Amino acid sequence: MWRGLGVLAIIVGAVLLPGGGHATDCANWSSKFDGIKNPEVRAEFRSRSDRRSWDQLIEEAGGPAKALVLFRNDLRDARSRLDNANGAAEALKAAGTTDREITWQECSGQTNARTAARCEALNMREMIMALEGSIELVQCRMGR
Repeated sequence: MWRGLGVLAIIVGAVLLPGGGHATDCANWSSKFDGIKNPEVRAEFRSRSDRRSWDQLIEEAGGPAKALVLFRNDLRDARSRLDNANGAAEALKAAGTTDREITWQECSGQTNARTAARCEALNMREMIMALEGSIELVQCRMGR
């Protein structure tokens, strides 16, 4: 699962908002979620594609306006953490080496400092996709 930010429950809970004027025209899945490769997180998002599940969870999160504010704040934080992780990974990179995309499987075991920074960057990239997708769905349900 994701580390940090402590927003997974809110993200998963607030992707879909209670019915409203535009809610019936809104999707239950954002294309941004398609970029999430973490199998546990992706499965959790898929399992919550039922409107009733999302409606209950958004209410528990404090409602759509509060969820939108939280998402936007968390998005700023995730972008900052991504920049920091990328900077750390670059600083620890051996001269003349090139990177390939790191996988969740590589991140699940013990890692060195550079790999840990690259895993944090992967984590934040996927968190950003989840937050952007969640914001998209919330805004639709708010009629924006």
